[in-house]
Amino acid sequence: MEVNRQPIARAGEPALERDGGRGGQDLSVWTVQLSDTPSRAWRARFNDLAPTDRAVSGYSARLKGETVRFEATADTLKSRIARIDGWIKRANADVGF
Repeated sequence: MEVNRQPIARAGEPALERDGGRGGQDLSVWTVQLSDTPSRAWRARFNDLAPTDRAVSGYSARLKGETVRFEATADTLKSRIARIDGWIKRANADVGF
């Protein structure tokens, strides 16, 4: 069974992948790196917590390898990062950290 040896953490600040335009008022695509490649159990829990359907939540967050890719406007970036940090913390707790 695949297991992480230590809790996953956000490794640094978000990076702009694609600018949505209009001075940050439209959704832009951002990425944040994680400290390690998450285990399957951790990934599954994170994906359960994160909105993956833009039609439902107005934005999406997807995990691929050690990268979380998400959408935010300039006004919502800080709150999106806070939510992602919360999902990371909860996923860690739910897999035993």
